[in-house]
Amino acid sequence: MIQPHLSLRTLLNFQNHHLMKRSMFTILLAFLFILQGAAQQVEQVQRSLLTKRAASWCPPCGGWGWAFFDSLLDDNAGKAVFFDAHYSGNLQTTVSDDLTVNFGGLYQPEFFLNENKIAVLPGNAAAMRNDVKNLVDSTYATVPVANTGFVPVYADGAINVEATVRFFQAAGGEFYLGIYLVEDHVIGFQQGQGNDADHRKILRACFSSDSWGELIASGNVSAGTEFTKQFSLPTGNPSEHDYEIAGVIWRKEGGKYHLVNVWSTTEFGDPTATAGLTALRQFEVQPNLAAGRTTVCIDMIESAADAAIDLIDLNGRVVQALFNGGLAAGHHSFTINSEAEKGLYFVRLRAGGAEAVRKVIFQ
Repeated sequence: MIQPHLSLRTLLNFQNHHLMKRSMFTILLAFLFILQGAAQQVEQVQRSLLTKRAASWCPPCGGWGWAFFDSLLDDNAGKAVFFDAHYSGNLQTTVSDDLTVNFGGLYQPEFFLNENKIAVLPGNAAAMRNDVKNLVDSTYATVPVANTGFVPVYADGAINVEATVRFFQAAGGEFYLGIYLVEDHVIGFQQGQGNDADHRKILRACFSSDSWGELIASGNVSAGTEFTKQFSLPTGNPSEHDYEIAGVIWRKEGGKYHLVNVWSTTEFGDPTATAGLTALRQFEVQPNLAAGRTTVCIDMIESAADAAIDLIDLNGRVVQALFNGGLAAGHHSFTINSEAEKGLYFVRLRAGGAEAVRKVIFQ
């Protein structure tokens, strides 16, 4: 049989072509990884939560309490997140009542630094203002146990959030992530301020049916572990409101919730930049820092007849095929028992001509 003649240049071009294709795929996956990380950057910063318990009919809430809250806003911007939690009156919400009761709230106005009551009265407001600022400053200088980050997107009448929680220190306990809708500059009645009072940082709603959000971890969590959760809240268009989306990590001890960290943003992402699997409500790898065994959690809004779920490496090579076939609407979980070498991998879900990717690190 006559063998075709291949010159050295042809062989090199052939090899370079395939190396380039392989490199481009690696670069593409890395770009997707970086893009996802940029969209959901988690800062290694510890912030405080400052909460005012109030009611619109309460005269002191519109008097010395109004001035004290304004001073907290001025002093601690960027280092704290603020909730004006109305437990009664026309700005009352269930989540406001739940949070302030958890903090031990009984009256109004009352103020809390994280879950601890600030012993402020009209006569000591100036001194307490200074004390709170010092505590917030010192807290901001500490290394956080964990934090969260996300880019909220408004589409189809709802604000959608895919939040990442990263643990910077090893920790143990029962941890929850709550996503909250805060509205600034709400014009309405306040006793002591009149009918056109400018209410700041009104706590409007929780994105979950439970005021404390969703369970993200229970037990021991290693430093470097990340979790991802999806949330959605039907609401008005952010372009017509002064919305802020806050994420709070809670640790539950007994029947009480303690603040771990809090983060917020007023920046909303472009819904046209979130192309992907429209039939997908949830796609998570838990945990995504694992020692060979982890779980892929998927919640399909509608069924997909041609779904494929694979664990792939940076070169796009399938390390483990997890599923191939029809995927019904609803919740699904797939266990990864991988003997792959330590390093960065991806779980790829393909369905309906689209795909989504989630990272996982084996250690």
